[in-house]
Amino acid sequence: ARRWTAAKAEVEAALGPLEVLESARRGHGVELVRAALERGAKRVFAFGGDGTWHEAVGGFFAAGGSRGVLAPLPAGSGCDFARHLGLPLSPGPAARALARSAARGIDVVRAERPGQAARYLTNMAGTGLAADAADLVDRWGKPLGGTASYLAAVVALLLTRPARRYRLTLDGSDASGTYHAVIVCNTSTTGGGMLAAPGADLFDGRVDVLTVAESGRLGLISRLTKLYDGSHLGTPGVELRRARRQAHPPPRPR
Repeated sequence: ARRWTAAKAEVEAALGPLEVLESARRGHGVELVRAALERGAKRVFAFGGDGTWHEAVGGFFAAGGSRGVLAPLPAGSGCDFARHLGLPLSPGPAARALARSAARGIDVVRAERPGQAARYLTNMAGTGLAADAADLVDRWGKPLGGTASYLAAVVALLLTRPARRYRLTLDGSDASGTYHAVIVCNTSTTGGGMLAAPGADLFDGRVDVLTVAESGRLGLISRLTKLYDGSHLGTPGVELRRARRQAHPPPRPR
């Protein structure tokens, strides 16, 4: 809220007067964006970081996925989606860039689990170390900022969490294995700038799937440092595949 107060004049100078809807709890952004689009909003801007953006995307598809235009106004700790788009990571300059930009469709990942509502992803989804680190940062907060806090969480988990066995299918091909992490990448960075998938493309109709195979802790820490420039690709146990569809078979009945 303080960041919006500081940025409001600069943002509205670029985009015109805006109706401000302030989320009050986790998940509220989905409801706010859906309601705004259903009552006829033509443009919705998500002011915040990747968590705010994710909720806005959920609201966009809850409203049918064909009403209005959705765009991020980066003001959070990571802002990896805006980073991938090449937007300035400050709301005023980002607003000016958006004012000069034409709307364009992008790839979106639909994730489903039996008995639950579909989720829509524009950036990344991870399991293993990637998800555990995000959960840990959520509990810790971000006293070191988004990037350093996420890195600290990953290093802490590397010392305690074993690799897990995954049954993984990509476009019909078996990619099962024992992995420390499996990350589905629609864009290139995560964790405030970790270049997990350097070649990820929002317009190619595919996702990049990064797998990190089981290995020793020291080797993993060495590969982790390479994430920031993309040089982790090609190191032992790290593999990047592209697919249009990722699936895992349902659990076998016991």
